[in-house]
Amino acid sequence: PSRGSSWKRVRRFTRRRNENLMNISDVDLKKLWGKAAGRCSCPGCTNKCIEFLEKTGDIILGEMAHVIAQSSKGPRGNSAKAGPDTYENLILLCPCHHGTVDKAPKDFPEKLLHEWKREHELQVERSLSGPQFVDAKSLLAFAEKILIENHAIHQKFGPESAAAAANPL
Repeated sequence: PSRGSSWKRVRRFTRRRNENLMNISDVDLKKLWGKAAGRCSCPGCTNKCIEFLEKTGDIILGEMAHVIAQSSKGPRGNSAKAGPDTYENLILLCPCHHGTVDKAPKDFPEKLLHEWKREHELQVERSLSGPQFVDAKSLLAFAEKILIENHAIHQKFGPESAAAAANPL
């Protein structure tokens, strides 16, 4: 199966799964899935929201959960206004965590879900923001510096150091 039509499958899946039609723009859809790196935004959860299987094809597991429900009667619903289908009001979750936060909305208020989303997206950004190397020489120079620092620390505090001999366990 072609990967080029994955966004179309996400959009079809969104329409099929939800009783209320979600009208999420392509920009917000890509932003939500991209900034979450296709992973559940619940702290400590490592569930992938898309499985790429050789024989079956792509399986979309992730769910775009509303922080404020579309309906005033929904989880974290607001009688003053419906929750919009925008990036700012959506969080990417695995089916388990989506069900949990929607079945216990008092335990998972709007502020907490926004915090989860913010922290998850920062974690994704940090994991992808490491040092950049233009060639093998610059990578080796970076690694050499770290190895020299580690060797000095090991010499000073390692198991055969004076510090270790003076303070045995």
